[in-house]
Amino acid sequence: MQSNYRGQAQALRAFYIFTGLWSANFTQGLWILYLLHCHWSLLQVGIAEAAFHAVSFLSEVPTGMLADRYGRRLSLDLGLLVGTLSPLATFWLAPRSVLGGTLSIGFSALSWTFIGGADRALLYNLVENRQDQYQKAYGRIAALSLSTYALAVTVGGWMVGHIGWSGPFIGSALSSLLAFAATFGISTAMPPRTPERRPKLGETLSRTLGILKGNRRLLILVGFGALVGSLVTTNHLYAQATLMAKGASVFDVALVIAGGDLMSALGSLLGGRRFKVSLERWISVGTSLLGVLVGMIGVAPLGLSIVGYVAACGVDGAIDPAYEVMLNQEAPEDQRATILSMPSAGFSLGMVLMFPMFGWALANRDMAVAYAAMGASLMGLAILIKNIRHRDSPVNTTSAVEL
Repeated sequence: MQSNYRGQAQALRAFYIFTGLWSANFTQGLWILYLLHCHWSLLQVGIAEAAFHAVSFLSEVPTGMLADRYGRRLSLDLGLLVGTLSPLATFWLAPRSVLGGTLSIGFSALSWTFIGGADRALLYNLVENRQDQYQKAYGRIAALSLSTYALAVTVGGWMVGHIGWSGPFIGSALSSLLAFAATFGISTAMPPRTPERRPKLGETLSRTLGILKGNRRLLILVGFGALVGSLVTTNHLYAQATLMAKGASVFDVALVIAGGDLMSALGSLLGGRRFKVSLERWISVGTSLLGVLVGMIGVAPLGLSIVGYVAACGVDGAIDPAYEVMLNQEAPEDQRATILSMPSAGFSLGMVLMFPMFGWALANRDMAVAYAAMGASLMGLAILIKNIRHRDSPVNTTSAVEL
């Protein structure tokens, strides 16, 4: 028993190290500026962003199925190898060819899709499928990732000013390579997963679709995650233009975004140490509050808009661990990574549709109307998750967590 506990602790430490290193992506928040530095037009940048989401949408579920069939740590390793190569490819290709640069950015989406779903499924295994332990561990993992991201963006900007554009791109490649090495400390505590016969990928997809069809609760959770992710990310990405339109400077916006990332990290820690309330209520109340705060960004003056943005980041971080617990509760072990990848696939599709639509609304309609529509959508999703129907044999979703 003591040996198993020690192995689990070592594997979790390795998982934390992997998370920190993978999150140290120094090009996040800077790659668009690099493309503009390479004399790309805004239209070409937009096409590259669309290529990223198109590849992500097409590959999310297939990479999840590969993780379930061949191993989740293997999926992490493939994603990290792509994460090592893709920033170097973008750095070299973007100044030489718009087509080559666009392809490299689309290729970089595979790093996210190989890792997304597989990492959370693997973490759920490492805590022996225990809901309370997973929620606590996931909250810490999310906080670590967000904090590292905020630091990496700052360091990446410093690199550009003192080393040049090669700094953040080479640094990101090295960080992914070190994260790849860190994953070798995870495998020893993995539970055995060697079924008598591995199902074919088509068979896995058919089973997964059958599970979704027969489990309305899971289907709603997948759709909820995709839509909330699209709305929250759209808000984050357009915050730069919105705050500047209200009078903020570029430096002010950078500070606000960094503050939002840190608030998300704090929210994730809180969400990982949940009070004695049901997961449904925690997520429903949080999503309602999120809708109010996002709506406030569009109607309030600059100071209150900043408060609304930063607070919304914290609330989003707080509901994320609870949502992940609910999703994992409903996902069968053999299709876990496949199902966990589905909200991300829906998110990518939502971004392709929602991001330009919201940009058009901001440019052609009143800002307050655009943000009010986003806030109302979030509040509608809060009502949906509050009234989600339990399965015939529901899992207990209330647990005492030490505070």
